[in-house]
Amino acid sequence: MPSRETMKGPAHHALETLHAAHPNLATSAARELLTIDVDWALRPPPALDTPVWQPEQPYLVVDGSLTTQANVLVRTGRHDNGALIVLGDLRCHNLMVSWGFDLVVTGSLLVEEVVITAPADSQFVVGGDLRARLLASGTPTWVTLAHPRHQQAQHTSGYVMAPDKPSRPSTQAPLTTLLLAEVLDREEWDAMDESERANEDINDILRVDTKAAHQYLAAGRSLLR
Repeated sequence: MPSRETMKGPAHHALETLHAAHPNLATSAARELLTIDVDWALRPPPALDTPVWQPEQPYLVVDGSLTTQANVLVRTGRHDNGALIVLGDLRCHNLMVSWGFDLVVTGSLLVEEVVITAPADSQFVVGGDLRARLLASGTPTWVTLAHPRHQQAQHTSGYVMAPDKPSRPSTQAPLTTLLLAEVLDREEWDAMDESERANEDINDILRVDTKAAHQYLAAGRSLLR
């Protein structure tokens, strides 16, 4: 990988300018990502009027805040790996990151409904506040925040890292009442017998079925009941 001293290009310059003026956990994470020796595209925030948005380039830096009423899927549909870096806030309806893709938001992440964290082998870092109705995190990848107080989701399933210690809610999100049954993974719960279930809360066991959730979001649909 090239050193930062040898990095060139508009995407690197835009990030270095922001990091010099307003350094935080996310700008540092973004600088690490930009050491990946690939073609990084720098684009202004897109003007969106579609129910779903996903990047066209596998390695994309958005130069400014990205605001949309769409479901945002961090993937391209044509590549196995990639990363989206937003140099500002990200506001959207729902958010999900695909396997092998990274997301770094240097500002705040403001989601109207649901945030589903990325699968394994992915990175998810937010520099400011994270607000959503539901954050499904830590199964198995988590959101990394600078401080626990930045976690402002109404409900959380799993945990967040802030920045290097896990922070768990006192009560797990009631997934059975929040989410559509079609996007819940009940396999572990259904495999338990009555005696095993007696000492368990179903919401501690259930997980989001990421494949089903992705299909719903890609169709422009909601995951909420």
